[in-house]
Amino acid sequence: MKHIPIIEAKYGPLRIRAQQAWIDRPGQWLRAWERALERARQRRQLRRPDDRLLKDIGLSRADVEREAGKPWWKP
Repeated sequence: MKHIPIIEAKYGPLRIRAQQAWIDRPGQWLRAWERALERARQRRQLRRPDDRLLKDIGLSRADVEREAGKPWWKP
């Protein structure tokens, strides 16, 4: 006979997985926030180079403004 833990028998495996996901959610939010801040930082830095340097890396000022103008929460 298979041994079923008391918690799993009482609540079922789906309920336990949902609780585990809820526990990990703050970590996921923190990682998402960190990624958004990093995107915002990179977009600010993207505006710094002059047109000559942008041309060297294959970007136009319009490309830069389009990317740098995106909100911080959009990838």
